Amino acid sequence: PTPMTTSFFLSALLMIAGASGSSVVVLDGLRVSALSDSLLRVEPKGPMGFEDRTTFMVQSREWEGVPLTQHNQTWLSTKTMNIYINSNSPAKTCNASAGDHRDVSAPVRTQTYPDGLAVSSVEECCAACEADPQCAGWVTAAGAHSHPHPHPNGVNCWPLASWGGLVETDQREFGCSSRGCPFQLVVVSTTDPSRVIYDSAAPTPAASNLLHWPSPLTAPGYGLVDFPRFFVPVWGPAPIPQNQSVDPGLTQTNGYDFRNNVNGDTYVFDLGVSLESWQQARSTLVQLIGPCPVLPDFAFGTWFTWWHSYTETEAKNDISLWEDNQLPIDVWALDMNWRNTSNNQDHYYDHPNTALFPDFVEWFEYLKAHKLRTYFNDHPFPVAGRDAGGLQTSPEEISFRWNGLSEWMSRGLTYWWFDHNWGFSIPPPFVNTTHTDGEWEGLDNAAWGSHVYFQSVEWYDKTVRDPAGDTWYGGRPMTLTKFGKPDWR
Repeated sequence: PTPMTTSFFLSALLMIAGASGSSVVVLDGLRVSALSDSLLRVEPKGPMGFEDRTTFMVQSREWEGVPLTQHNQTWLSTKTMNIYINSNSPAKTCNASAGDHRDVSAPVRTQTYPDGLAVSSVEECCAACEADPQCAGWVTAAGAHSHPHPHPNGVNCWPLASWGGLVETDQREFGCSSRGCPFQLVVVSTTDPSRVIYDSAAPTPAASNLLHWPSPLTAPGYGLVDFPRFFVPVWGPAPIPQNQSVDPGLTQTNGYDFRNNVNGDTYVFDLGVSLESWQQARSTLVQLIGPCPVLPDFAFGTWFTWWHSYTETEAKNDISLWEDNQLPIDVWALDMNWRNTSNNQDHYYDHPNTALFPDFVEWFEYLKAHKLRTYFNDHPFPVAGRDAGGLQTSPEEISFRWNGLSEWMSRGLTYWWFDHNWGFSIPPPFVNTTHTDGEWEGLDNAAWGSHVYFQSVEWYDKTVRDPAGDTWYGGRPMTLTKFGKPDWR
């Protein structure tokens, strides 16, 4: 898409206002929703229509909305924002001629071509992207159509799942698949036409579907794309509750609905020109994606864990030292040595190291008597990796993970440590790998695994501990996890 110029914005502001009143306007395959004075949503129609349910990213659909005026098929406005939408992107297709000399910022390559591929023409690069279900767009080395394989190892084509923005360059050529680049969106302030709140073609520091909220007063606006977009059932990664009505088409994905996924569901935040407006926009973001869970009080106390093959006697002696020296301690936990690890026993939950702790139920009761919470380390191995079932959200994976996690919580484990800083881990949906770097359309295994473990603890508390009045183990759920990918490289 070609970035709009300020002169166009100025001329567009002179247009006579058209029909107004509703906060929603549907254009050709796009739905524009003015959710508030500082939040706009522009959504391409998905395979099953427009999406009104909550998603993995969006937790609230409760918005009063503000009046949205449609001037024509490409220009709309609210009291605070003028919106330009070009749904007929001029980005190159497989049949277009060479010459779109642009590269992308913050690229995310597809799983099919993580290192790119060698092609003999621009058309071949685009065709590879079109045949890859994950590919939304592609970049190829300029001149690939006349000078094939000019780069090391012959790689001159990079199919992409997502990207942040576009950058002018003579060294690359850019194009979209039929699934990508659905529209160009430009939003400008009604009071200051030179203040461009958002331009979907402008470079960004990270892919547009990865949260990178700007620091105060460093940007006029921010755009966040809900992608991959999918519905999460209230029970999450726990098995479908008995007597729960579920669409037959969703039983094999545990109620998760991936069928309406589409790239480009964009939320634009006007950050304003003051610290107060920036803070208000951040509050609006929290309203959209949901607040951070409140930690239980004990989480603010002292924690202790050590990667050490403790025996039960040694562990109790250590705890006695804390108490004898009147040192505050709230969480005392075991690392990975709670279970046997030889011969892949750590791929399962039923191989506790009874040589070190003969009776874990007794150990949990001891910890509770000493007013201590505890957790186990877990390096989860996917059932698909040992040919014992399907991918994430499959009945086999859901049953195995839930039974293992909930069984130990029923014995007295307070919560879990999802430790993906390891050679293997569970991947996100649609990815069949045991390696800990699994990624699907920008959703990495750190975010997916955190979802699985937190939602599992939360659902167990909600359905077992809280109804029983268990205020020691229940209450505010928590999981120990990590913000990003492994840091060993």
